Amino acid sequence: MDMGENTIRAYGERLSANDIPGIVARFTEDGVLMQPDAPTAVGRQQLRAAYEYGLGLMQVNPTFTFDHFLAEGDLAVVRTHTRVSMTPRDTGVVQTLTGRELFVLRRGGAEWRIAQYMFQHTSAE
Repeated sequence: MDMGENTIRAYGERLSANDIPGIVARFTEDGVLMQPDAPTAVGRQQLRAAYEYGLGLMQVNPTFTFDHFLAEGDLAVVRTHTRVSMTPRDTGVVQTLTGRELFVLRRGGAEWRIAQYMFQHTSAE
């Protein structure tokens, strides 16, 4: 049973493709992004602005590893950790980071969407 794993994988694919409309579409209408050192983005307009800014600065290629799923009805919590290849657009120097994420997903019909997303970098290589 998919408890949002496909949604999170699709989100990662859209990040790698710099597909901002595709990224934002993975979120609920009132979706929330909480990222380090940045204001919380709430709703699709703020999400779009946050991703336009971030992806304008760098190319991001994440690989998610799923650590824990917890689902109750139409809500799910998914904990992951990642290895992320980041390439700043101004230097082109690739950096690899590791991080951890917490996704809260909401199901509408047969599809899960990201309702809340928080991430934290844990190291740089």
